[in-house]
Parts: sequence; C-alpha cells; structure tokens
Amino acid sequence: MLLVACDQARNNQYVITGTVETVSTPDAEGRGETSDIGENSEEWSAVRIAVTRDTIDSAGEVETIELATGKFENGEVTTRGSVEQPTEVKISVETDGSEPLTLDALIAPNATVSFVLVDDRISNLAKLEFFGKYWNTVDTDRLFTVSGDLSSIDADLELATVSIRGWEYDYLGGRVDLNFGTVMIDNEDKFEIEVEADEDRVVDIVVDVPVATEQIQLKAIFERGVKIEVRSHSSNLRDLYLKSNKGTRHKGLIEGWQQSEEFLETKQQYNVAYQEYLNRIHNNENSPDTNKEETPKHIDLLEKLDRIRVDYLERVVANRRDDWMFSLLALELGAYWGNVEVFSIYDELERRYREDFLMRRATHARNNHALHLAKVGNDPSLAMGYRVPDFNLPNTKFERIEIRDIYENNKLVLLTFWASWCGPYIEALPQLKEVYSKYREDGFEIVSISLDHRYGDWVSASEEHQIPWVNLGEMKVWDGDVATSYSVTYVPKSW
Repeated sequence: MLLVACDQARNNQYVITGTVETVSTPDAEGRGETSDIGENSEEWSAVRIAVTRDTIDSAGEVETIELATGKFENGEVTTRGSVEQPTEVKISVETDGSEPLTLDALIAPNATVSFVLVDDRISNLAKLEFFGKYWNTVDTDRLFTVSGDLSSIDADLELATVSIRGWEYDYLGGRVDLNFGTVMIDNEDKFEIEVEADEDRVVDIVVDVPVATEQIQLKAIFERGVKIEVRSHSSNLRDLYLKSNKGTRHKGLIEGWQQSEEFLETKQQYNVAYQEYLNRIHNNENSPDTNKEETPKHIDLLEKLDRIRVDYLERVVANRRDDWMFSLLALELGAYWGNVEVFSIYDELERRYREDFLMRRATHARNNHALHLAKVGNDPSLAMGYRVPDFNLPNTKFERIEIRDIYENNKLVLLTFWASWCGPYIEALPQLKEVYSKYREDGFEIVSISLDHRYGDWVSASEEHQIPWVNLGEMKVWDGDVATSYSVTYVPKSW
C-alpha cells in the first residue's frame, strides 16, 4: 500500500490524499492478496473524486457546494483547498456509473485527511476507509482518543481496520448499532481515532484483520478527555489490551480486572488450551475432554475469565454507590446479570436520569433482566418491594401507552391478560365493569392486555363487549415480551 506523502498545508489550506488498494487473487487458503496498483492505473484514472459540503440557502433549501475535485493518477490522488475553520464535508468517489462511495470527514486549516479506496475484485465490492487517522472533532474537552502501534504483532495487518462501536436501545426496545469511527491501519502498523464523546458508554474497540481472518473485540469506556492505547502482552493478536492515560472509569471498570495477575495467568492458560483445541480439530483428533463427554478445558477457562470479570465489577459497584453512571456502566459490562440486586440499581437510575437517556440505556435493559428471570422460573421483579416491569403497547387506535404513566396517575391498577377466545374473562366482564364504575373516581384503573394472534379478533371482541378501561394488545400469545415478563402462561391472569 502506498500513501501520498504531503507537506503540512500552509495557512488555511487542507489536504486530502487517497490511494487505491486492489484485492484480486485468493491465496491457497481463500484469502485475498493485494496487487500492484500499476496494472490498474489506467482504469482508475477515469474515477472522479469530489469534496463537497452542504449549506442552507436564503430560501431554506439545502445547497451542495463543491470544494475540490481530483482524479487518480497511478493509483494516487491529492486535492487541496482552503477553509477558515473546521468544516464537515463529504468525500465522494464515483465509480462505473454506480452510486458514489462516500466518507463523511472533517477538514480544517493546516490538516491532512487520508483515505484508501479498497477495490475487492474477489467479492466485486469497493469501499472507502480513512487511512492512518480518523477524527471528527476539534473540541479537546470532549475528545476520546484510541491509538496504537501494532508493529510487534505477528500477523499480516494489510487492510486491517480499527473501529469504535457501540449500541443502545431505540424507544421501543430495538437495538441501534453505533459506529463512532473506523480507520485502516497505516503502513507502519499505526492508527489513531479521535472522536467526540457524547456521553459515557461501553464500546468495543474492534481490530479486524482480514488476512488472518481474525477479529478482536476489546471493551472500553467511551468518555470525554480520555486517551486509550491499544497494547499487547506478546506478539499474539489475542493478547491485545487497552491502557488509559489517567484515572478514569475505564481504568476503574476494565483495567482493574483485565490487568490483574489472576486474569493474566488464566488468559495465558486459555490461549494455550484453545490453541491445543484448534490443533486437534485441524488434525481430526478427539480431545481427552471430548472422550470423557466433559466440557473442553478452554471453555472452563473462558468461564473462569468471565467470573473474574463479573466478581470484580460487582465488588467495585458495591463500593461506588455514589457514582450511578459508574454503576450503569458496570451493568452494561455484565455485572449482576440474572441477580435480583440489579433492580435496586435500575430503580435508583430511574430517579436520577432523564427519560430519553433511560429509554436508550436502562429501561429496556431492566425489562430484559425481568424477562430472563421470568423465563428461568424466578420472578423477583414482581415480588413485594420491587417495581413491576415497564412496557408500552398499542391500544386499538395504535396509540402507544406507557404503563409507567398509568401507575403514576392512579392509586391502584389491575393488570389483566386475556384473549377474545377466553370464556372465563368474558364471563367476568360484567362484574369487572361494576367494580370499575364504582371505584374509578377513587384512583382505580384496569389495564387489559390481549394476547390474541390477530388484531381483528382483539378489536372485534373489545367493541362487542364495550371494554371501558385501558385496552392494549401484544398479539403474540405466550411469546410476547410483556407476557413473559409477567410470567403469563394462561389467561385470564391478573396482577
């Protein structure tokens, strides 16, 4: 791989450099090999590079302004321009009349941005990656940095990338994957990512090495003003670890167990056992563990590593109850999973953080704990002294209703699960209506949740029997998250 070498831009100039890397020939094990770009230089000379930014014109319309253009020559391109302040731009590469490949970048006076166009002839796909360094902010107070020198690693790092990835929940509990930045490791096996940290969260530092068909994921705490370095205890790719620059939540939540003598010793034993296991698989040999129908040794060691981590996290959380973000991060790292103690922490978080933050980070996680405990036959979240699981479901008009709001606005709530085909519930409706009418003004509310398969069955039964209270539907019989959280295995069932 060849990267254009450029002098630092003068005055307000920025520089954008790019190269092409072609993956063309599978090796004996089916992995791609990179080729000399010279043989494809004529083909790439027709490819146009554009640097653009969007602005809002006087009419309020989005206008795209082209700042610079260029074309590849011998597999390399350099564009220059001038800006007075850091500016968000889009780097576009137009190939073969198809949709342009793009990168969202930040340019600034006296700064250089480098990228690589990876032309994968094996999969017939192309992609753009930042090369060596990626950054998206100049606000040093909010800066989170990950860097590393992996030249000591005994692996081919050609086309290897490093990413910062995370995830959170959407409002309805779905998973939203987050990519805070990706960069390709440079020719000296170094990289740096500088991104804005919006809030403290658990992320994965993902080192993807396609030539070795390996991917290493390292947990980190994403926090402002912190610099983390990727290091290794040996030349083995699996021995990578993270080191922060100061006393941080990362140091307290991850380095404390990850750098302990017990963990490092067990990790070494695991590496040896796992390699022995791979060797036996490669040689079609049965392991002693397999012959005895026992758990393979490397699995036992992996479970021990997990126990070291969890025990440490739960120990430090017990001593840090004054820092509730610290506690939340520990939960996101696996502390107290399947343990009833987790609910007291979630209850405290709900008293201290905004609703939008809780929906993304805590509310659905709490419900998942309750769901897990219900599935394994342990239902402590519904016991005396614990809050019932939160949820939201649609009514017959598709308006989503938060159960939390109903609890907060009433003195007593009867939660009942039913279905249109449930005779006992239909028979009890006249008595329920009588009780509801008598005590409604005193703060009594009923919430019915239909477990019908079909929306039409639920609506028809609701209209036929004129249900006057909050009437919601999950439409998944016994498999719905809400029904499972409340241990519903039959109808009618009430809480």
